[in-house]
Amino acid sequence: MTRATSSRAIGAKLHAMYGRRLTTQNFEEMLHKRSVGEIAAYLKNTARFAGCLTGVQESTIHRGQLEILLGRALFEEVGRLKGYDRGGPLFRIYYARIELEQIISCIGYLRDGRQEQFLVSVPGYLLDGIGLDLDGMVRARDAAQLARVLDRTRYGKAFRQLLADYHGALPSLSICAARLGLQYYQDALGIVERNYDGAEREQLRRILLTQVEVKNLTVVYRMKRYFGADASRIAQRVIPLYYSVRRRTVERLMAAPDAAAFERLLRETRAARAVNPQDFQFIEHSTAQYRLQMCHKAFQFTTSPAVAFLAFLTMREIELSNVLSIVEGVRYSVPADEIRGLLVML
Repeated sequence: MTRATSSRAIGAKLHAMYGRRLTTQNFEEMLHKRSVGEIAAYLKNTARFAGCLTGVQESTIHRGQLEILLGRALFEEVGRLKGYDRGGPLFRIYYARIELEQIISCIGYLRDGRQEQFLVSVPGYLLDGIGLDLDGMVRARDAAQLARVLDRTRYGKAFRQLLADYHGALPSLSICAARLGLQYYQDALGIVERNYDGAEREQLRRILLTQVEVKNLTVVYRMKRYFGADASRIAQRVIPLYYSVRRRTVERLMAAPDAAAFERLLRETRAARAVNPQDFQFIEHSTAQYRLQMCHKAFQFTTSPAVAFLAFLTMREIELSNVLSIVEGVRYSVPADEIRGLLVML
């Protein structure tokens, strides 16, 4: 199969997969279920999740099991697409991010002194699906030992520099996530730069860098609102990459004296389009809404399978987040209207 033929096949497959998405009606019906088991039974009869829930006993399933099964559905979808284009550049971006998520999780367990529990936390479908030495990671008992394991990964150099900057100790998890996240996005942008050009390259850059922008806006606001943090403290927790929101804008927001000042400044910048000014308290919701709308538009109108792939991943992840919000809300008997307000919908 030629590269052009495989790209067309991926594009067609993506649109077929998207056609099996959960609808507004599906979400509305799930809001009125009374237990995790009832939600699992409902999802089992949808085109989107029927395959991953085959054989599941709804009466005994718990929230954690359901989350793993639903996460596995996306992982397996990507695996089927990979069959059309083995070694394709965007698949490297996808798997690199999964590896980053597991490294951050491992660091969290190590910081808490619960490293032996790390491997149990890794979803079973990832054990043979990613290129990390998970056994080596779980055996690491301090930062230096973990560094030796990570030396064999794309994150090894960045992790060693992080330790050097903090005198061999592990800083907070949010700082670790920002520093290793920078490595991930630099690698991803490098893959895009080497493999794509023109409008296609720019659309891919926009999707990736918008992810960074909304992460940074959320971090700055949360640090201001809940910790009263100054600019130097916040700067350690943002990823220093910029796109439509310029560096000087982020620096002004970080320097704001408090959350109220952040809100006033944000309304005066281009960043305001990513945040609902009436919904700062739930900034993650409005930034996710912005990303969903952007990626849906890109998916609908692009002729590039690569752009469609990145947009598709974003939409799938937001869909999964919606399902888990409903599961958690139903589990704790939260009223349907309150859960509905947490959902990110077109």
